[in-house]
Amino acid sequence: MYEIILPKFNNNDESYTLLYWLLDAGKPVNKEEAIAVFETSKAAFDLESESEGILHTLPEAGDECKPGDVIGYLFANEAERQNFINSSGTKTKATDDKSLTITKAAQELIDKHGISEESMRKLGKSVIKRPDIEKLISEQNREEFRGLEISRQQMAIARVVTQSHTQIPKAFLLMKIYCDAATQMLGDYGTKHDVIIGLPEVLIKITATLLTDFPFFFGSLIDENRFKPGEVANIGITLDLGKGLFIPVIRDVGEISLSDIANKLIDFRLKAMRGQFNEEELNQGNISISINMDRDSLVTIPIILPSQTCMLSLGGIQEELYLDAEKNIKIRSYINLGLAYDHRVINGREAAQFLTKIKTRFEQPSV
Repeated sequence: MYEIILPKFNNNDESYTLLYWLLDAGKPVNKEEAIAVFETSKAAFDLESESEGILHTLPEAGDECKPGDVIGYLFANEAERQNFINSSGTKTKATDDKSLTITKAAQELIDKHGISEESMRKLGKSVIKRPDIEKLISEQNREEFRGLEISRQQMAIARVVTQSHTQIPKAFLLMKIYCDAATQMLGDYGTKHDVIIGLPEVLIKITATLLTDFPFFFGSLIDENRFKPGEVANIGITLDLGKGLFIPVIRDVGEISLSDIANKLIDFRLKAMRGQFNEEELNQGNISISINMDRDSLVTIPIILPSQTCMLSLGGIQEELYLDAEKNIKIRSYINLGLAYDHRVINGREAAQFLTKIKTRFEQPSV
């Protein structure tokens, strides 16, 4: 008998939800074959078998499982699996009238929510499963409002934000950047390459060019006196289109074009709307940019991801009146670009130099 142990998929979650088994109990499994799909706060994961044998499953679809839990077994043959079933059985709860058979997943919910035996008997069933208890809980919640439930994804975000605020001594710098020249360049570039492109793509590309000159902005602290710089610019982009906050990563930005970045962002936006990112797309970023392009968004102070040392924030395009050299009144556009940075690694002087480099290349753009 081989134990199937749930691995740790990421550092953000204490548990994962079993979405469904890909194979039924009693089916043969090959080594490295996907057997189940689990949902983390960020994405869905296929769990592959580390051995072969006849599958026996323990949790049901919808159950919460923790890393290290035994979620099933692999047996040499079906006879061995049947012997195991006969010897272990299911939990039976004896009562004065007749017994209730309660699955393990159902019992966990019963213990957590304090479901009474009387409530279970009203179901009129002899075998109580997790969906039965979930129905009871839903009915109880309708009878007694207990507040709005916070999603698992939002709770994971809360943990990251709390860790950032409690562990990282953050400073913030804001710089005004004029963007008419960049906007004109983008119009010409978009027409030439038949692509829709905006200021976020320019910011992503410019940021990647600063990797060599500003190594402490791309990477993470190993301990209090050692830093691991990024070998390439892997830039995370914040996206929240109604399915939760995601920070997918564009890898090795220095080696791709503005068109490639634009296409990547389109792909990311579609996945954000559907909540369909995989874990690989959300990992290995070494710097991030918070995109807040609503016209009324002036300043956003972002968090710093615990695995990084800074995050840029791009605000909406604003307009102002100014006097040109001939004292004529004209209109020009600008953006507010912010930088939240880890003061253990980056000082204000370096932060100002970093933003000034971006400002210069924004205001004097070249493709």
